[in-house]
Amino acid sequence: MGVLSLIILFSLEIPVLVNPNHPARPHYFAMRWPLLPHAIFGIFSILAGPVQFSSRVRRNYPKLHRVIGRLYVGSIMISAPMGAVIVLALPEDNNFRIGVCVHATLWFITTLMAFLTARNRQILQHKQWMVRSYVLTFSFIVTRILGPVWNALHISHHDYGIVDVMLNVAYLLVADIGLNWREITTKRA
Repeated sequence: MGVLSLIILFSLEIPVLVNPNHPARPHYFAMRWPLLPHAIFGIFSILAGPVQFSSRVRRNYPKLHRVIGRLYVGSIMISAPMGAVIVLALPEDNNFRIGVCVHATLWFITTLMAFLTARNRQILQHKQWMVRSYVLTFSFIVTRILGPVWNALHISHHDYGIVDVMLNVAYLLVADIGLNWREITTKRA
């Protein structure tokens, strides 16, 4: 996941920022002040997630796990609201705004729940909320991978807001099915 994230970031996102002739640069430049913290903290959360899921790190370096976990939570507590600020400040269509704001809100809430359950030492629930949080974190990468599909299907910004909400529901549903697979497939005695 980390390698895929780096590939996407360096092939799709970074070129827009460093190439002064890139056609999307004026769009990004207009929202640079909320975009910078959103991008920096979002990138950290994408890269920190896989480390946090390592049982070896959790077992052998619990303090490191807690420090990275707090940084992950703090990153999302900054990045998610900045995502909403960005989209609300742009002259986009309302469906797009709603889609991105729903995504940002779900991302914020799932991460907050992961933090609260960890703080209360509810480790099983913490793991489940972290899976949900990271699914929404990683959805940024999935969305970029699916970009050509959106283009081929002629999905506009207007339609993308609706698609984003539907994808978030699907991501969370798949995560919950995965988290509860044993209970779903096992008969009661």
